[in-house]
Amino acid sequence: MCRKSVAGGHEVEPASRTIASGSVWEMVGEMVGEMVLGTVFVGPTSPREPKSILARRLVRSRGLGRTDRRPPTPHAEAELLVTPTTPTSAPQATDTHASGETQGKSAAPAGFSELIRQVSEIDARVRPQALFDRHATPTHVKLDNFERYVRRQALSRLLARYELFKMTMDVKGSIVECGVHHGGGLFAWAKLSAALEPMAIHRKVIGFDTFEGFPEVAGADAAAHAANPELRKGGFAAASGTFEELIECTSEFDGNRFLNQFPKVELVRGDATKTIPAYVAENSHLLVSILFLDFDIYAPTKVALEHLLRRVPKGGIVAFDEINNAAWKGETVAMMEVLGSLNSYAVQKFPFDPNIAYIRL
Repeated sequence: MCRKSVAGGHEVEPASRTIASGSVWEMVGEMVGEMVLGTVFVGPTSPREPKSILARRLVRSRGLGRTDRRPPTPHAEAELLVTPTTPTSAPQATDTHASGETQGKSAAPAGFSELIRQVSEIDARVRPQALFDRHATPTHVKLDNFERYVRRQALSRLLARYELFKMTMDVKGSIVECGVHHGGGLFAWAKLSAALEPMAIHRKVIGFDTFEGFPEVAGADAAAHAANPELRKGGFAAASGTFEELIECTSEFDGNRFLNQFPKVELVRGDATKTIPAYVAENSHLLVSILFLDFDIYAPTKVALEHLLRRVPKGGIVAFDEINNAAWKGETVAMMEVLGSLNSYAVQKFPFDPNIAYIRL
């Protein structure tokens, strides 16, 4: 899942200069949202500091935002933030998080420990931004050399999409992205198609999303994971203005490709449980070469499978981003209900990406 942000939150704890084991509990709420399930945005305290609470704390505590301090040592990079299995006591978290609720629990939720990542992985979200802003190289040059700044995790997801795309270049149909969020995946498909198959004028890239977060969460999702604060109405909402920005990005993309009189990118905004059936009814010609399911939750995933799976021809791909994931059980439940037994399907994955899985029909 490719990742996601919501508005809100206040920083109340002063930033320390080191991340010690005793401060882990103070950062629990921040870390869940920041590392795994989104970013809690608040106003930066200085122009050079990142906007998120945890990113700012890391910049201050590890010298990432200043040039007069040495970079983190290899030893510090390997530091792990580990949640005790049975904590005896812990300071109460007092930050207000993306859900708008004040956290006051004295123990981590059950199953939280598997969500913790290495400090080095969190740092990797902060360092490129500071590096990008610090040097005077023109922005267009930086973008043309994006490999210098992009995190390996994001590059791995791009490579996974590239591999899926290569498998289906000879398969007729459009690419459907279920869960657009900020549009990285959507435009990866579109630009791969424009670069590798400029004559594929009938292959569109169609993205479904509310751009306002989950319309509702219930049933198979509600009991999925106690430590998942995004499992709520409005969870994983895109940043304000994202839809309009993607429309502008589409226009810019169209200005730099062959045969641009044929539309390539199509955005469908709204509750997918309603927009997908309506879209299929209005586009009875639709075939799907890649169905990429990244809705995360049960209801829209099941509706997408019910209406789009039969339109994927043999050789096409059905890809999932959250199956076999305890934090997002709804996606797997929806898959099992529609496909039934998996004994006749090869559910494959990539060795370089932890989440994306696919079935080739």
